[in-house]
Amino acid sequence: MRHSPVFSGKECLSCHSPHVAAAKSLLHRESKELCLSCHGKEMMAKKYKQFPAAESCASCHLPHSGAEPKLLSSKMKELCLQCHEKVEKTHLHGMGKSPYVDAKTGRLIDCVSCNNPHSSEHEKLSPRPTGAAHSAPAATRRASMSFSRKRLPEHIALALALALAC
Repeated sequence: MRHSPVFSGKECLSCHSPHVAAAKSLLHRESKELCLSCHGKEMMAKKYKQFPAAESCASCHLPHSGAEPKLLSSKMKELCLQCHEKVEKTHLHGMGKSPYVDAKTGRLIDCVSCNNPHSSEHEKLSPRPTGAAHSAPAATRRASMSFSRKRLPEHIALALALALAC
């Protein structure tokens, strides 16, 4: 995975000054502001912010190139567990190991299936108010149980039903 300014012909000077700069690494601006000038300030504009992302994009992303998608500095699960070490014990879906598929993406349920990695209008960086899956109408809950011949745990079935309703 490569960061396009590094390999698109814009080259180093898109972000770096060749001689003198106020920011570290001869950057034109502080790294977070520099990143958001291209990637959009709206990703960090919501009420609740992920702490590392609010400090620096480099907390999770590499600036030039890397092996992981989105230039993550390590596999997403490993990266999230650096700060959220207890979630493997508290979340039933298995964080990428479970047989449950995210209805929107078609991928195994992982951290970003339920949490925005940058910012959200809702606590816990969820896409909807915390507990919304548990307050779905009974008809939605019953309908959500029919996704599979195998009965899904209720919280997974509710998440699927709500995701498909979006």
